[in-house]
Amino acid sequence: MRFIQNQGNNFIALLRHHIPSGKKLIIVANLDDKNQTLAAWDPGETGMEGSAYLDLLTEKDVVITGSGGMHTFLLEPGKP
Repeated sequence: MRFIQNQGNNFIALLRHHIPSGKKLIIVANLDDKNQTLAAWDPGETGMEGSAYLDLLTEKDVVITGSGGMHTFLLEPGKP
């Protein structure tokens, strides 16, 4: 596991790469329980293409947007 978040907002972003299977997981969480925050990370650090992901907690599709060469996602207060 390693940190991949862009400096700035109050969030954490981790990349987990299971080397034997090649599978990857991005863990993103808002550390602020009162305010939304915009999470951002460099997609080049993840080696993951595309903008459609699956939230493993809610089993809902998540669309990641791009801005300035970064992947971004608006997180609700205190939510992963």
